[in-house]
Parts: sequence; C-alpha cells; structure tokens
Amino acid sequence: MKRLSADTEAKLSALPRQAYRYWLSLAPGSGGLPGRQHVNPVEIPRLLPNLCLIDVRPDPGGYRFRLIGTAVVAATHEEFTGRTLDQVLRGEAFAQIRSLLDRIVATGQPEWQIGLPLLNADKRWDLTERLCLPLATDGETVDMLFCISSYHRRSSFPPLFGMPRPEPVLPFGRRHAAARPS
Repeated sequence: MKRLSADTEAKLSALPRQAYRYWLSLAPGSGGLPGRQHVNPVEIPRLLPNLCLIDVRPDPGGYRFRLIGTAVVAATHEEFTGRTLDQVLRGEAFAQIRSLLDRIVATGQPEWQIGLPLLNADKRWDLTERLCLPLATDGETVDMLFCISSYHRRSSFPPLFGMPRPEPVLPFGRRHAAARPS
C-alpha cells in the first residue's frame, strides 16, 4: 500500500491526520488497499461531517458523490450527494479536481492538497485542506475515494501546520508528492 511522504504527513491538520491513520489501520494483511467494506462509520464519528465518499465510475461522468458530510455542505453552501463531478464543478476547478482524482485512481496513491476553495465556500474559511484516500473492493482496483475536507482561515495556516513563518498558499494545481510504495 502506498503512503504519503513523512513530510506531507507531518503537515496534516487534526482531521486529515485522523482520517489517514484510520485508512492505514484498514489495510488488509495482503498489503493491498482497503475497500469500502472495511470502513465502519461507527469508528469515525468525528470524521463524518467532513467526509466525502466518491464512486469511481467507468461512464463519462467518471465520479459520483455518494456521500457528502454536513460540514462540507455547510462550507460550500451546496448539497451534491448523488451528483457527478461534472455537475458540481466547471472550468479550471473541474480540471484540477478531475486530474487529482484520475491520478489517485491510476496510481492508488493518496494525495493531500491545501489551497483556495474551489466552490463558493462559507466566507469564514479561505483555505481548504483536502486528503483523498483510495479504496478498492478487490484490494487493487480503486473503485471509491475516501476524502476529508477541512476548512481553515489563511491567518491560521502557519501555526496550524507548525510552520515558523507565513508561506504562500499552495494552489490546488500543485500536489504534494507521496513516498514510494512500502
């Protein structure tokens, strides 16, 4: 199973860190990817409001939002459960997220990003942190994505991630490389 780099893992805020550790704990003994059948919502009540489960589909829509947590709905002012990615995002935002999801599906590699919100987010939050983790029913072929979105104020960025001084906000187009497979 592929992992985030130690550097990227150290930058995760509390909710994405909890999600990542939970995902790692689900890994089957064979070393493959965990599947949806391994996820037990009772074990992760604190993550549920920030969780998005995204079905990977072979049709042109490609990705369908199976579940959208209440914190995501509140931050985006939009309920998109049951809708496809191309029904929710347009233009550059669609291209960026589609590229991210396609990369995770192709590689089985988790990815973390932080940047400006892509949807009309609640104006209290001007920074979105997203961790997307692959799930595979058969342990190999990614068929669902387990994503956690966390919303922050840009002014809290340095202390939130343990950085000594403010640094520029990373655009979603720039990804954080993960470590090689273990």
